[in-house]
Amino acid sequence: MRGLLSLKRHVSISAIQASCNPQRLYNSRFCLKNVSTVTYALSLAESLRSNILRTEIHSCKIKHGFSNDIYSQNNTVKMYMKCGMFSDARQLFDEMPERNLVSWTLIISGANKIGEYAMAMGLFIEMMRTEYFMPNDFALSSIMKSVQFYTCTPNMEPLKQLNDCLRV
Repeated sequence: MRGLLSLKRHVSISAIQASCNPQRLYNSRFCLKNVSTVTYALSLAESLRSNILRTEIHSCKIKHGFSNDIYSQNNTVKMYMKCGMFSDARQLFDEMPERNLVSWTLIISGANKIGEYAMAMGLFIEMMRTEYFMPNDFALSSIMKSVQFYTCTPNMEPLKQLNDCLRV
């Protein structure tokens, strides 16, 4: 436990210093050698909302071979959305070689947060048709805002498509 706290403190200090000087990320003292370190660094970039740090951590993640790790990719998508960079999150999502239910739920909830209800509904329907994931509570709650939007409009076609997807 003490070692984990020391690692978090080291990563925090290094990340804060790196937000001022991005070249410090390539310093041998700051290494993204495992998924938990990458995850913690990404959450720091979220909280600091530093574009430079965000970009540098993503670059380091690719450099150290975590670009195909689904856990790391999901955290990167989440970081981009929390930093207000939905287009970057969507691009990364589209480029992911493998997606899981968390990936889909993150991008659907992100689309809802920026008011792209049609995109969110389309993504949910695509998830149900192509990936064959059974939505969990989080996935269903993330689509409810889109459903609420479409119940207030005359266009009911997306709701009919959603209904068809949810029939088992």
